[in-house]
Amino acid sequence: MMALLAVLVVACLLLEGFFSGSETALISADKAQLRVASRRGDRRASLVVRLLQRSEALLSTTLVGTNISVVAATSLATVIVGHHVSIEWESTVTTAIMAPLILIFGEIVPKSIARAGANAIALRIAGPLNVCQSLMRPIVAIVSRIAEGILALLGSRPTGANPYVTREELKTLAEMGEEHGAIVSEERRMIHSVLELRERPVASVMVPLVNIVSLPLEATVAQLDEVAARTGFARFPVYEGRVDNIVGIVSVMDVLRSDLPGDPRATPIAPFVRRQVTYVPETKPVGELLRELRYSPLPMAIVVEEHGGVVGLATNADLVEEIIGRIRDERLGGPSSLIARGSDAFECDGTMEITELAELTGLAIRKEGFETVGGLVLHLAGRIPKAGESVEFGPFRIDILDASPRHVKRLRFTRVRKT
Repeated sequence: MMALLAVLVVACLLLEGFFSGSETALISADKAQLRVASRRGDRRASLVVRLLQRSEALLSTTLVGTNISVVAATSLATVIVGHHVSIEWESTVTTAIMAPLILIFGEIVPKSIARAGANAIALRIAGPLNVCQSLMRPIVAIVSRIAEGILALLGSRPTGANPYVTREELKTLAEMGEEHGAIVSEERRMIHSVLELRERPVASVMVPLVNIVSLPLEATVAQLDEVAARTGFARFPVYEGRVDNIVGIVSVMDVLRSDLPGDPRATPIAPFVRRQVTYVPETKPVGELLRELRYSPLPMAIVVEEHGGVVGLATNADLVEEIIGRIRDERLGGPSSLIARGSDAFECDGTMEITELAELTGLAIRKEGFETVGGLVLHLAGRIPKAGESVEFGPFRIDILDASPRHVKRLRFTRVRKT
C-alpha cells in the first residue's frame, strides 16, 4: 500500500512538472516561427497558436493543474509519513520532505528544460495540454469566474493578448522571409539595422575627429575653393583656435550663391559660417539623432564626449548608411548630384531634377515643360547642344561636358558675373 502511495506521489510531482513546464514553454516559444509553421500546415504548431490565442484559459489550466498536483502529492505524502512518525511531527516532516521535492522537480527543473527548448517542447505538449484543458474546463470556468469577480471588486479588468510584436520576432520574420525568397538579403539586413538603431551609439557611426576635413575660422574663399575642389565635399566644419573647437559649418553653396565684393577669393568665410550647430553626446542612440536631424537646418551634428570635447562628426548620410548601405555622402557628388569645383563652379548630371538643383544652389528656376537640368539646357539652347558648347543662365555659364545626339549627359555651372 505504501509503495502504491509513493508511486502516486511521484506521478503527482511529474504532473506538476508537466503543467509548470508547459506554461514556461508556451510563454517562451517563438510566436513568429510558430505562426509561420502553422501557415505551412503544421498541425501541432496550429494547436499551439490556438492555445496561445486563449491565453487566459491556458494560464488558468496550468495554474489549476499545478495546484491540484501539489495538493494531491502533499496529501498522499502526509499519509505515508503518518505511518512512520507521530501525529505531532506529521506536518513538519511532510513539509520538510515535500517542499524541496516540489520546488526542484515540480518547478525549477521542468521550467529550465522548457525554457531551453521552448519551441520543440511547446509542439510536443500542445496535444496533451489541450486534452487537459478540455477535461478541466468546468473547474477552470469556476475559478475564472471567481477571479473575474475579485478583479471587478478591485476595479481591474483582465487584459487581452499583447498586441505588440517584439524586435526579436521581427528579426525572425525577416530571416524567414529571406529563406523563402520573400525578401532579399539586403532587405533583411536593412530591417535588422533599423531594429538596432535604438541600441547603437552615435560614436559607432561618426567620422572621428582626426578624419574630419575642416577649415579655420580665418580661412578665405580661396582656401575653401581649394579644399572643396580637392575633396568634393559640400560642407566643412569650421574651428577657431584648435581643431577640436568647432564653432560652425560653412557650405560651398552658401558662398556660391552670394555676391562677393572685391576679390572673391580673398573674402573671409566667417560671414558664411552657420553657427546653429547641433552638438550631441557620443552615447546618443543613432535612431534619436536621425529623428533630430530631420528638423535641423544642417544635416550634420558635432559629436562630443562627456567632458565637452569634440570627438567626431555625424551626418545624415552616415546615419542613413547604417540602414540602407553606402549612399552618396557629403560630397556634392554621386550619380545624380553636384560635384563642387571650387567656390564658383559645380558639375552635375543632365538627369538631375530641377527641384534638387534649386534646393542645393538656391537658384530660382521656373519649370517650363522640363523636369531635369538637361531639359533646362535644351530649353535655353532650343536644340540638343554638343559637348564643348555653352549657354547662359542668369549669372552662370553652363558648359556642356558630355552629350549624345539625343540628350545632355554632363554639365558644368560657372559663375561668370554677380547677380
